[in-house]
Amino acid sequence: MAVVELDIYNNPPEILKHSSVCFGVFDGLHEGHRYEIEQSIADKCTSIAVTFDVDPDEIYNPGFKKIMTNQERIEALNKSGLDYVIVLKFNEIKNIEAIEFLNNFFGKYIPAHMHIGEGFRFGSNANGDTKLLFDWGIKNNMKVHVHDLVKKDGRVVSSTDLRKAM
Repeated sequence: MAVVELDIYNNPPEILKHSSVCFGVFDGLHEGHRYEIEQSIADKCTSIAVTFDVDPDEIYNPGFKKIMTNQERIEALNKSGLDYVIVLKFNEIKNIEAIEFLNNFFGKYIPAHMHIGEGFRFGSNANGDTKLLFDWGIKNNMKVHVHDLVKKDGRVVSSTDLRKAM
């Protein structure tokens, strides 16, 4: 297991090629996040979490309460059983359109699989969604797995609910 911190998003590591990626913030590393991680590991290829050095909500939502510090979150991902954790500098990519991000980051070394949760959003102004990612995956021979959100006692498990309970 290793953490790879990138300064420039458009210079991705070759380890992405033919890998299985789960992509997101992973604040709290709850059951839903762990399910995506388990699915990436189950694909029997290099398993990778792609995340950010800061939680975007820290920038866009004043007074935002975090479940874990950024360092704790990255360390927890690193201990999760994944082969790699790739950490992107959020300030460098926050204004990049979703399709440009996909082409310049994942497009250089296309993963075999990507695991995301239903309702996943990414890119500038969250303009990328599961449909965009799914369509891009088809064009680039990458299987996109959109997972139903994990429920516990009939409620969706979410970082937002964990924050409310804190």
